[in-house]
Amino acid sequence: MQQRLRAAVVQSGSVVFDADRTIDKVATFTADAARQGTQLIVFPEAFVSAYPKGLDFGSTVGGRTAAGREDYRRYYDSAVEVPGPGVQRLGEL
Repeated sequence: MQQRLRAAVVQSGSVVFDADRTIDKVATFTADAARQGTQLIVFPEAFVSAYPKGLDFGSTVGGRTAAGREDYRRYYDSAVEVPGPGVQRLGEL
């Protein structure tokens, strides 16, 4: 007998620069998928806490803007530590 697996693919955006709220989104999608009998759920690459597509962090050859430094700081601050509480929560989900 062939075994079947129900899978789901999430196509959604992260909460940029906010790992905790992004993980909350993971929890919501995961719970919804589980209610539908899903056994495997796949999220976009770098979903937590966002892939910085389009951000250049104010950087050009030989220089960086103050606003770009602030964007990068926010991006850095929204990273999750491995191991750490964010990864622990994702594992539990």
